[in-house]
Amino acid sequence: MYLLRTLLLLSIIWVAGGAAPERQPARAGKDYALFFAVGRYANPRLAPLDQVVKNATDIAAELHQTYGFDTLVVRNPSKAQIIATLREYEARFADGRLPADGQLLVFFLGHGHSEYGLGYFLPANAQLDNLDETALGYTYWRRAISNFNCRHVLVGVDACYSVTFDPSHGTQNGGRLERPGGELSEEQRLLEDHQRYRARLFFTSDSREDVTPGQSNFARQLLEGLRSLRQQSIFSSSELFANYIEKARPTPKDGVFEGHEAGGRFLFFRQAVRVHDAQADRAAWQAAQQAGTANACRQYLRNFPEGDFVASARRCVDEKEAEQRELAAWQTARQTNTPEGYQSFMNAYPQSVYRSEAENRRRELLNKPAPAPTQASTPAPTQAPRTTPPAGMVLVRGGTFEMGDVMNDNEFADRQNPVHTVTLSDFYLATHELTFAEYDTFCTAMGRIRPNDIWGRDRRPVMDVSWNHAIAYCNWRSQQEGLQAVYTISRNNVSANWNANGYRLPTEAEWEYAARQGGQKVRFGDGQNTADPARINFDASADYKKPYSVVGTFRQQTVPVGSLNTPNALGLYDMSGNVWEWCWDWSGPYTAAAQTNPRGPDSGSYRVGRGGSWYSFPGFARAVYRSSFAQGSSDLDLGFRLARAVR
Repeated sequence: MYLLRTLLLLSIIWVAGGAAPERQPARAGKDYALFFAVGRYANPRLAPLDQVVKNATDIAAELHQTYGFDTLVVRNPSKAQIIATLREYEARFADGRLPADGQLLVFFLGHGHSEYGLGYFLPANAQLDNLDETALGYTYWRRAISNFNCRHVLVGVDACYSVTFDPSHGTQNGGRLERPGGELSEEQRLLEDHQRYRARLFFTSDSREDVTPGQSNFARQLLEGLRSLRQQSIFSSSELFANYIEKARPTPKDGVFEGHEAGGRFLFFRQAVRVHDAQADRAAWQAAQQAGTANACRQYLRNFPEGDFVASARRCVDEKEAEQRELAAWQTARQTNTPEGYQSFMNAYPQSVYRSEAENRRRELLNKPAPAPTQASTPAPTQAPRTTPPAGMVLVRGGTFEMGDVMNDNEFADRQNPVHTVTLSDFYLATHELTFAEYDTFCTAMGRIRPNDIWGRDRRPVMDVSWNHAIAYCNWRSQQEGLQAVYTISRNNVSANWNANGYRLPTEAEWEYAARQGGQKVRFGDGQNTADPARINFDASADYKKPYSVVGTFRQQTVPVGSLNTPNALGLYDMSGNVWEWCWDWSGPYTAAAQTNPRGPDSGSYRVGRGGSWYSFPGFARAVYRSSFAQGSSDLDLGFRLARAVR
């Protein structure tokens, strides 16, 4: 109740703290700006762009402070993070959480690429030799953004070859956007056109497939224009471009894309100047301090984003969250009540207030005498390897199979051929992908930052985890259950003891063998040969190039483990189409030679991922399809499944 009163006080102080608003031009809707700024790349072939994130945050700050935009800057996003964020905005406009008569600015800043006449924006995990899968193609996403239920959309692209965003690029229909006479001075006409016509406009940092410099003239001119036009109560994107952005070098371009109506405008409305009320600011901060919670400090930051106590409030949030993580880790250590658990806690929190108690409990457990045998015993005879699967796993009986494109789909054939003979030993494999609930326990115990979630945690498959995260979890889980850890980890150098009985990642060959129900000739990991329950023909479907899972229409998100149809014949769920699953192997080409228990190349640049994900095309969700990701990269479509040797 005290916290509720405090938050109410904060709200009242904020409302009372502002000055009377200036008169604003009559208009409908609300303004939003979404920035994807990539300055750091997993691929060493892509040079870092040191100014990109700063450019995005500076422009976002100007839009918010002067023009009242609600802004979001997504820093160094992966492709899946960009897609998930765009889909979230699409959903919010569709269901009314964001007003359909509003405005949306979508801005991409980073590296771009052009190949075979098609343009791509490069996310942080982009691979130049795998653009279709790892880069954001303008052709598809330009049309997708156009379909948002938002009346006015402006897209900015500050990247090399950004002009390939233009739907008329490469045709004779290209050219500058027409600007009717009198537009710049007739405020009422701007408003009337704005309310009457739908707008789909774009700015690109080049007009002829030029290389845009890392120190972007385009972004600088855009910011200068926004600051210089502050004195006007209203102006159009065309005025901003004609008087400021167009002066950048290389020469930028503006134009329209699918869904634009002639006369459509994207407008900037100067907001009322809010006078800072120092007394209200101080009172709000004192109320947050009295509440003493992270939520109260967050509320202060929301109400006073430029207040005098912002730094202290942010520090408060960080400290309170750190205290909560430490307490949760301590509670986990007490629940497990093992020497290893207490030691892990002390390693993660060497200065903890609970350290002394952790040391005492660990010492007591180590000194506790082992229970005396109830009767004399003789050495147990050597036993055959256990064949009863551990909880949550199935026994996969080994055998010999043909690995590769046995269906002759010839999709990305160079990655899946030649077909070759592989023989495998028995192994255990988890029936489900590892869940957030399981992985969060590890994070709490080890004091690690929990991975991002967009659609919920608990029984959803963990995502946003790197290969390095996955093997660290395997070793921790092995230790918790008294098993021999498989991996020896020295920074990014990892070796495996294949005789250990602990948890590990499956090899690429094991994963494919299990997904194909013991090496059967099937296309998807659920044992089916069609891309959805309606038995759409895999090759001839009109929807083949459209992302959707093996359960039918494109879900746009993960689903709780076990939700995708029925398990395959081995009892394995979600082997296709929920999240990509990390495998042990370095990525490398196949050979025609027969192999026994192959474990991939000795070294490489990328690790193998299998199974497709929530946004994959059907072709990527096939059991034989091979993808690859940088070992340290994490993404909203990357998870894993546990394996164990039969020991």
